[in-house]
Amino acid sequence: MASPVHQREARGAMTPVQVRLAASELAQLDAFIEHMRLTSHGLHVSRAQALRIAALEGLRSLMLEATPHGGTRSSAP
Repeated sequence: MASPVHQREARGAMTPVQVRLAASELAQLDAFIEHMRLTSHGLHVSRAQALRIAALEGLRSLMLEATPHGGTRSSAP
């Protein structure tokens, strides 16, 4: 993942993150990229983009698990 991180002012400052992956983890990431390409009409993403997508999806699912009632918060006591 040697590509530089591009900052977009419209979205706010982005913090570059360096990640080291084992060969087996890279194989999983490449399989995820291939799955996205096949299911998204030939969408091409970099490893860095795919890792970001996977991380954000993982965070979303963790947030849903941690929130009562599957992500809907009730104001009732």
